[in-house]
Amino acid sequence: MKIAIIADDLTGANDSGAQLVRAGLRTSVMIGERRKQSDEHDAIVFDTDSRAVSGAEAYRRVKAVAESIAQDGARDIYKKMDSTMRGNIGAELDAMYDVCAPDFVIIAPGFPRNGRQVIDGYHYLNGVPLHKSEAANDPKTPVTESFLPRLLAQQTDRPIAFVAYAEIRRGFDEVKRKLDQFKADGIPYLIFDSEDETDLEAIVRIVQATEYRVVWAGSAGLVSYMPLHGGAKTSAPIMTTERDKNSDRTAPVLLAIGSASSESRKQVAFVLQQPDVIGVMVRCDRLVSTPDDCRDEIERVCALASTGLAGGAHVALYCASGLDDVARAQEMGRSHGWSPSEVSHRIAVIMGQMASRLLDKQAVAGIVLTGGDIAKQVITQLGASELTLIGEVETGVPIGRLTGGKNISAVTKAGSFGSERVLWASINSLQMRVGQ
Repeated sequence: MKIAIIADDLTGANDSGAQLVRAGLRTSVMIGERRKQSDEHDAIVFDTDSRAVSGAEAYRRVKAVAESIAQDGARDIYKKMDSTMRGNIGAELDAMYDVCAPDFVIIAPGFPRNGRQVIDGYHYLNGVPLHKSEAANDPKTPVTESFLPRLLAQQTDRPIAFVAYAEIRRGFDEVKRKLDQFKADGIPYLIFDSEDETDLEAIVRIVQATEYRVVWAGSAGLVSYMPLHGGAKTSAPIMTTERDKNSDRTAPVLLAIGSASSESRKQVAFVLQQPDVIGVMVRCDRLVSTPDDCRDEIERVCALASTGLAGGAHVALYCASGLDDVARAQEMGRSHGWSPSEVSHRIAVIMGQMASRLLDKQAVAGIVLTGGDIAKQVITQLGASELTLIGEVETGVPIGRLTGGKNISAVTKAGSFGSERVLWASINSLQMRVGQ
């Protein structure tokens, strides 16, 4: 194992691993408990599912996985962070630092080709500062600060510095001079700008050429450049169009969409306009209402979806996600004494149960899962232990094969990732995979 990635949610684990597949590395994502890996993998990705837990619990989970990885002798260890800085960033970086004791933690969360830029220390999502973007309204882990040194300083006591894109572009000598000064000053956490993709490539190339021991931390953007300068190559080609012999090309695809982002809503609207696609809107407020309301909604959704799948249509389960719909669900949860995070988790669990129930009854060409919570719940309830990554439908939208339970092809997607056509492209990719 040359590269090990620790991610705080499942879709993040998958999209970061997919970047290594693009570089020709044999990569799998482990589901559930950490277990000893064979030498068949060039890279392994671990999901600690720690984005929405307490800081102390996030530290514990990441530290345990990092200690296990360190014993296995991975050449590079990468801390996958959310590209919009949600979650327990400081606690998880502290865990990595305490285990690995590096000279520096190199922090570069930008992903410019996916609309995430860091410019002079400020993080932008599609040109909008984080604190003014949808990330500020996240029900579980809202982000209210855009200046990354200040955001990180709220979560860790370790000294922090940042390197601007203008300094990165001056080349090796300038960055090396700054690293030497940071080392002398005892500053271990270094945030790097990334106005465009060339900045990310330069960060990896320059830092790899120094003598410093580092832990890498960033989104799926930075990790894609590590194989270019680390020498990791697979010993066998990755067959991105390998036929899935256990699936039927004529079978439909099931989509489970849990994200309420504006991008996700556009994607749902587009896919529902395509031929042979049926949408089943889930009333999420009913899922967190009375037991009778919840049961009735589950039966209604499953009946409609089963009929659609049996008739050969692709079926998209999606939560009603307008502002009023979200507010009703949160208000219903408050009446039970549940926090917004608990409401989101309960909805994800039930969505996972419904998807698993449908897959028990109907053969499909594959599944498309949007949103980390939904993906985690569906895959866990299918009993899978591993997702072997094959490639990408689009940048940051991986396709792979679940094993260890119900063996099935799957596309996973973070809620705000992907073009308007990504769900339709995912359906076509799954059917092409089983038809070749």
